[in-house]
Amino acid sequence: RKGWLHGIPTAIKDMANAEGIATTMGGSPLFRKNNIATENDIFVQNIVDAGAIIIGKTNTPEHGLGSHTFNTQWGTTFNPFNKTLSAGGSSGGAAVALSTRMLAIVDGSDMMGSLRI
Repeated sequence: RKGWLHGIPTAIKDMANAEGIATTMGGSPLFRKNNIATENDIFVQNIVDAGAIIIGKTNTPEHGLGSHTFNTQWGTTFNPFNKTLSAGGSSGGAAVALSTRMLAIVDGSDMMGSLRI
């Protein structure tokens, strides 16, 4: 059965588990090594069930906390239109993927305003 996202590539914020892909929680030392997800989180499974193809993860600050997208493992996600600026918020990696048209859809979360920055 083909879902409404059939064949569309997407990436998951690095705070959620996507089967077969490392989850580092934004490069946290607690999760950096060998933390390959053995199953999808529920919302990721819903995206997969709708037909999307998970191609990777988007950058986020450590544990998703911060007003800019930086962590010591993956570095800074810059604003692609002004490299002197951060992409902003914990969903900055997703924002860059959308704004540069790398991906048509991505997931993000808004616990402290990151989708509104």
